[in-house]
Amino acid sequence: MILTAEIGDVRRFPEPEYLSAYAGLVPTVHQSASSCYYDHISKQASRYMRWILVEAVHIHVRNAPDSQISKFHNKKVKKIGRNKATVATARKMLHIIYWMLIKEEHYHAHGLDPRVVPAT
Repeated sequence: MILTAEIGDVRRFPEPEYLSAYAGLVPTVHQSASSCYYDHISKQASRYMRWILVEAVHIHVRNAPDSQISKFHNKKVKKIGRNKATVATARKMLHIIYWMLIKEEHYHAHGLDPRVVPAT
């Protein structure tokens, strides 16, 4: 409910990266000539949207440890640490939500529609 209220009409974002920036889940960039430095995430966006996505990641990783999102999170934890991995997973989850809203589909954990039973 919070996400739909914060996002509004998802079609106003041409790509999921724009929605990620709107949610404040992208790093700030400092550039000067040929040097480029990426810093912490932007705090100028919706704090409620960031909060609910981070909470959703925590709940999803705890309740569905074998899902693709959980595997992504666990791989990132080993590389960059728990907090940064959680933000990266929230961004990935937001991209999935973006495409779900654009295509008007439900979430399918493994890319399969649960209403369609595969032929055996």
